[in-house]
Amino acid sequence: MENKIIKLKINTRLIGEYMEKNNLSKGEFAEHCGITPIRLGKILRTDLTARVGDVLKVSYCMNVAISDMFAPIRIYIDSDGRPQTRPEFLREK
Repeated sequence: MENKIIKLKINTRLIGEYMEKNNLSKGEFAEHCGITPIRLGKILRTDLTARVGDVLKVSYCMNVAISDMFAPIRIYIDSDGRPQTRPEFLREK
C-alpha cells in the first residue's frame, strides 16, 4: 500500500507571472521587495537555503498571502520505499 507525503515548494510561477505583468526584471523585482538578487535567485530556484523571511517579503510586495507562495507536491512512497511523484495507477502504460 502506498503512503502519501505532501511537501511544499515555492510557487515560482506566481512570482514569474507578477514580474511579467509588471514588466520587472529580476533585479528590479528584488529591489522592489527589499531583498538581494541573489536571495531572489534562491527563491526562484526553490533552493533549500532560501529564507522564509525573504519569501514573506516577496509575498508582501506582491500583495498575496504567504500561503499562496507555496504549492503542494504530493510524493507517494511505493511498496519498495521509493519516492514517486505519481502513483502507479496514474502512470501511462
